[in-house]
Amino acid sequence: MEQLYIGKVVGTHGIKGEVKIKSVSSFAAERFKKGKKITLTKGAETLTLECLRHRQHKGVELVTFKDHEDINLVEKYRDYEIYGDYDPNLLGEDEYFYQDLIDCKVYNQHEEYMGIVTSIMENPRYDILVVKKEDGTQLLIPYIEAFILEEKISEKYIRFNQLEGM
Repeated sequence: MEQLYIGKVVGTHGIKGEVKIKSVSSFAAERFKKGKKITLTKGAETLTLECLRHRQHKGVELVTFKDHEDINLVEKYRDYEIYGDYDPNLLGEDEYFYQDLIDCKVYNQHEEYMGIVTSIMENPRYDILVVKKEDGTQLLIPYIEAFILEEKISEKYIRFNQLEGM
């Protein structure tokens, strides 16, 4: 099954093996519930662990993995990226994962082709679409309602309001 980036281990909590995860998933309770398997990756190392317990605390997800209930067993996972199964059943109608935006063709309000979405930058106020233009340069588009005029994600199409100077 396809994997989806859902967060990163940013530290540990206490001595009983809890890791702090900065989650980018809107479905943390589902992603980290007991019995769910997640993949941890750092460089060439990849491992799959089973979630034993999950709770939220001060803006992070605290997760304990099965057979890893000791701080000495989980300290090494700091800075590991976390991936979960791409599960479209978590989504409602007209919802999508940010990963679905990658490779969307982007057009301005005049239907001029601008490029394709290559990534999404996280920003405290709003996310930003990174669009690779045909000349190799990048166009940064705030991913907010004021800029996005139309989205047809299943068709890989986004139209935005291009301001002068963009």
